[in-house]
Amino acid sequence: MCNFFSCIIVRGKGMRFSGFDEQNNHSHEICIRALKLRDDGRDKKFVRIECKEGKNIRIDESMIPDWLDIDKYAPRIRKLYKILAPIRKTYDEA
Repeated sequence: MCNFFSCIIVRGKGMRFSGFDEQNNHSHEICIRALKLRDDGRDKKFVRIECKEGKNIRIDESMIPDWLDIDKYAPRIRKLYKILAPIRKTYDEA
């Protein structure tokens, strides 16, 4: 299950995120389909990332690839969360 803000980090291409899914959450799967990425476990070129409450960043994978430097992306993930949280609140209240 995806948290409010989910994104993927694609090896060599950086962070990507999408709009909302059917439950009004950001969805990894929307990004994966849009970018036509393979999710078959072999030579995986992306990782799923979740951010909850703007602080807790979680790598949503059973194995973390050695190429991932989450500290490089953490400030950007937190900044995007802070930008999107008020928009989401307004959306939910409408």
